[in-house]
Amino acid sequence: MKNTISQGFLLNPTGEGKVSWIDHRDIALVAKHILTEDTHHRATYFLTGPEALSTNDVARKFTKVLGFEVNSVPIAMEDMRNQLVHTGLDEWRIHSFMAQYDMVKGAYGVDVTEDVKRITGQNPRTLEQFIEEFKGEFSRGREVAVA
Repeated sequence: MKNTISQGFLLNPTGEGKVSWIDHRDIALVAKHILTEDTHHRATYFLTGPEALSTNDVARKFTKVLGFEVNSVPIAMEDMRNQLVHTGLDEWRIHSFMAQYDMVKGAYGVDVTEDVKRITGQNPRTLEQFIEEFKGEFSRGREVAVA
């Protein structure tokens, strides 16, 4: 399962369910503001990226940025669980992933919010920006055709 993107596919146990992917650096920036400003006492925030995306949407964005086809491959939940077991993950982590997949598949996600921008003054990074910044990692191990 390691770096399936470089192999041209993303496993999709969530169907058309959507997630608003957020960059960990945006989360860290929000945390910095919350911990260093006095205006956040007892506040609750829902941090999201700028748009909600299905796995099919994500595959299209990878294809666009990386320049090679990345397909969303449907997989049954039990088969996904078996894939995670095969990677050697701890049971609690597998359970956590499966619970998240269930929530996304059932469309129980959080709507896109403006909380990152409201707190930091900056728009959250897009998935395209993230892919572009880590393009080498996502392409690692990919065979390059020689003309």
